[in-house]
Amino acid sequence: MATVTSALLSLMMPPFAYLLSGSVIGLITLRKGAAQGFQTITLALAILMLFSVVANVPYQIGLGYALAIWFPVWLVAISLRWTESHGIALLVAGLIASLVIIGIYIMLDDVGSWWKNWLTLMIEKNIPEGDIADYQVALDAAVALFNAVMAVGLMLNILSSVLLARWWQANLFNRGAFRKEFYALRLPVQLLPISMILIVLTLTLGVNAQSVMLDLSIIVMVMYSIQGISAIHRVVDRYQLSAAWLFATYCLIVLLPHLTVVLACLGITDVYLDWRIKKNILGK
Repeated sequence: MATVTSALLSLMMPPFAYLLSGSVIGLITLRKGAAQGFQTITLALAILMLFSVVANVPYQIGLGYALAIWFPVWLVAISLRWTESHGIALLVAGLIASLVIIGIYIMLDDVGSWWKNWLTLMIEKNIPEGDIADYQVALDAAVALFNAVMAVGLMLNILSSVLLARWWQANLFNRGAFRKEFYALRLPVQLLPISMILIVLTLTLGVNAQSVMLDLSIIVMVMYSIQGISAIHRVVDRYQLSAAWLFATYCLIVLLPHLTVVLACLGITDVYLDWRIKKNILGK
C-alpha cells in the first residue's frame, strides 16, 4: 500500500516519482530481499492496473512505473544488498542506463531527428509563438546530447532512489552505516580501460556508431564524477572541514556543469591511487 500510495502521490509531483515511489521498493528489497521486493512490485502493479480500470485512467501508468522505476530500482537494490558496495550499485545503475541507450539506437534509425521532432512538438505546445524561434536555435545546438542527458537522468534517479532507501534503512536499523558505505564508494578498476576503448571508438567509427559511443562515454564520465563527489565528502570528513565546502561544491556543479569533467578526473584518481588504503597503511 505504501508503494501504491507513493506512486499515486508522485503523479502530482512527477520530478520526484523515483524518490517517492522507487525508494519504497528499494527499502523493501534492501531489508527483506529480492523475492519480497519482486512480490511487492507485482502486487503494486496489480493494484494500479485495477485502479486504472475503476478510475478510467490509462493502464500504461502502472506499467510505466513498474518498468521504468520499480524494476530498475529493484535490480540496483539487489546489487547493493548482496555486495554492500555503493560502487557496484553505481555500476549497475550505469549499466541499466547504457542498455537503454543501446536499445534506443536499435529501435530508432535516426535518434537525433526523433528527439528533435519530439522536443519541437513540446516547445510548440508550451512556449509562446514569439519565443519559439529562440528555443529552436538552442534546440538545434543541443539535440545531439539529449539522448545522453536522458540516460544520465535515468541513472541518477535510480541511484538516488536506492541511496535514499539505504539511508532510510541505516537510520532505522544501523545508524552511521550509510555514511561509511558512501565514503567507501569505489568503482571497479576495470571500468577505466573500458572507458578508454569507448573514447577511441568514438573518434574512429562511423557517425552512427560515434553517437552511441559518445553517449556511453558520457554515462561513464558521470559515474566517475559521482566517485569524485564521494572523495570530496570523505576528505571533508577526514579533516573536519566546514560543511560550506560541500555546499560550494554542489553550487558549482549546478552553475558550472562542465566541472563534471574535473570531478570525473578526481574520481579516476581516487579509484587508482586509492587514498583509503594508504591511510590505513600509514595508520593515520
